[in-house]
Amino acid sequence: MNDMSSVNHDHRRPDHFPRAALWAAAALIVAAVVFAAAGRQLGTGDNLAVDSAQPIHVDLHFRDRDDGGVAVLDGVTGAPLTIIEPGTNGFIRGVLRGLARERRLHELGQAQPFRLARWPDGRLTLDDPATGRHIELASFGHTNQAAFAELWAATRRGASATEETTFRGDSTHAEFSAAENH
Repeated sequence: MNDMSSVNHDHRRPDHFPRAALWAAAALIVAAVVFAAAGRQLGTGDNLAVDSAQPIHVDLHFRDRDDGGVAVLDGVTGAPLTIIEPGTNGFIRGVLRGLARERRLHELGQAQPFRLARWPDGRLTLDDPATGRHIELASFGHTNQAAFAELWAATRRGASATEETTFRGDSTHAEFSAAENH
């Protein structure tokens, strides 16, 4: 009499996830990857509309002044639009120094103006046609884009005014929202 012979051996499979569910999940993942790749390749109507929309732009020259300020001039007529006061607008000054440095490295002069553009979706970009450099200002954060939004508004005011305006650059979120609408 062997007690071992009377042990009931369960020949059922151990617990596992149903194969049909695994195949369905795999198919869903493959479909998601295929649709994402197709969407990226083809683009969507909304993205194409934003990318093909033309911005409003202003061509600008920036000239250092003896007092440490920066004169902002109309890129076509050379008329003064505004002045960036000494010791203000560190971000704008830094961007302009970087662009000027790149022009010097390529032995390009200052004859060609920079282009500040406001797109229909509200974003601002700065381009240097001389070097081909394109800067999405929103990528530096809301506060830094707000500084350029205020400059945008000042140049728009300056373009319609007969006298030079002064630009302090004391931007806030409220001023940025107002500048977006100009």
